[in-house]
Amino acid sequence: MAQQGLKVGAFVMPQASYLFNSQDIDLGDDLHRIELLGGMAGGVMVGYNFNDIVGVRANVIYSSEGGRYSTRRDISTRNNYTTRLEYLKIPLMVGGNTSTLNRKVVFSLYGGVQLDFLTRANRYNDNPAFEAPAPENVNNIPSTSETMAAFNYSAVGDVGVDIYLTPDAVLNLHIRGDYGLADSENKDASLKVREGGVTSDVKFWDYTRGAAAIAETHSLNVGLLIGVTYTLGQ
Repeated sequence: MAQQGLKVGAFVMPQASYLFNSQDIDLGDDLHRIELLGGMAGGVMVGYNFNDIVGVRANVIYSSEGGRYSTRRDISTRNNYTTRLEYLKIPLMVGGNTSTLNRKVVFSLYGGVQLDFLTRANRYNDNPAFEAPAPENVNNIPSTSETMAAFNYSAVGDVGVDIYLTPDAVLNLHIRGDYGLADSENKDASLKVREGGVTSDVKFWDYTRGAAAIAETHSLNVGLLIGVTYTLGQ
């Protein structure tokens, strides 16, 4: 199972996602309980191993992720609120694998940085009958995409096993995770509020949380990567 050389591959990745903000968490379980949000990602890989062990990897990934929380409606039921975000991600990683000599399975570990470009965003409540309308004195409410940062950067890690299929191909079974290092929210997004005959701009997240939104929101995504990688030119 020769490992040195140019690598190409493709993969899919079911994943779980979270959005964390300390102000939301401080509201307590009745008003803000963080829930797991399922999603899918997939993409292609290109890389190069300098020898049988050490290499670099670059990916292009399309990821459906975001965050979900629930609030208590009554003693037995909760309202669920979802922020669904779709990103084009470009991670660059360095790492390596165990020796491939006379082995059918090798272990690999990679880590690095990732650029995240927001392509689409949607926010919804699975109990719309309980969604209060915006007050009449509030308008120019920004879209979900406008309230989220258009660009982010993350730390990314990838650990798993590669299983021999042919002399030039392996099956990848990896756990991959990324953590957003910058604020996932656009704290500059604003709406207009009219009070006492005067209209003023109010920051969207200040208005939503009822306080100065100084706390950053960070994302966390963990998934099971299933793919196939080919070594070219062997």
